[in-house]
Amino acid sequence: MMRRLPLHMIGFGLIAFLTGCLGQQGPEPQVVSHVSLPAAGLPHYQPGTRYQFDNGRLETVAHTAGEKVTWTFGRKGSTKEVRYRNPAMPPLERTSKSSTTESTIAAPPDSLWPLQPGNTVHFTEKQLQVKSDGTRKSRRRAWSCSVDKAVRIHTKAGIYDSFPIECSRQSNSAKMRWYETKRWFYAPSVGHYVRFEHERRRKPTKVYELVAIGDLDGMHAAIDPELAAVIQPALERNRSNQPLTEMVKSGYQVTVTPTETWRNRTGRYCRDYVIETEGSRVEGSACRQTDGVWRPNR
Repeated sequence: MMRRLPLHMIGFGLIAFLTGCLGQQGPEPQVVSHVSLPAAGLPHYQPGTRYQFDNGRLETVAHTAGEKVTWTFGRKGSTKEVRYRNPAMPPLERTSKSSTTESTIAAPPDSLWPLQPGNTVHFTEKQLQVKSDGTRKSRRRAWSCSVDKAVRIHTKAGIYDSFPIECSRQSNSAKMRWYETKRWFYAPSVGHYVRFEHERRRKPTKVYELVAIGDLDGMHAAIDPELAAVIQPALERNRSNQPLTEMVKSGYQVTVTPTETWRNRTGRYCRDYVIETEGSRVEGSACRQTDGVWRPNR
């Protein structure tokens, strides 16, 4: 049986705010049990949707075209990637302030999909990076990917069923030296991965989990009265960087901190803010209406 994510719906530029039991982040997710899931098709992304992770990472769908999705990262979107809908495939293009990277991938874009245990693919990636100073660097990478048995895992967002997708990179030499392993826990009920693990040779393991799903236009958003009771007074009365902390009726502590105040194109006052609850962090923005209510910045 599929477990629904414990989502609280809010109307301040974020659709889903995940407020499950939060604990210390570890290298391994807590596996509740192995489960049986039907084969999962490729995700369908909508422009404007954004995914917030517990380490502050913000992924936004900027554009879709067939099998390709353009993503921006962070609030300002200064880093951009063009990827296949398949999250296991490396980015085809990556643009940042310091460099531009293009990759050619010797594998079909739907490799491993529909997801089901035992699916595998091996491919090479040819990469060309051009730095802002004109320096060029070519790389050739060998990847091996597989889909493991579906698991029901307990993460910071709650309990849900997912397919673990694992991709490891080795050297091209006969020694096949291991360099890194990436692992996505893809939840079909969410249509995105809810946990990501990145192990690298001689570097610390990176782990982050999904805590919120949002829409830049605030479409279909409904206000959670408990959150609104904290957000509204914080935006109305608190100075920038002055937090407001309240214990809401459902039993968790919420802190709302306005960060910047500005005017939009219509002249209304708007504020950026951060919502924090026992380890998760979500960013948003809202503008003050004529009735005194702060609503999503659209």
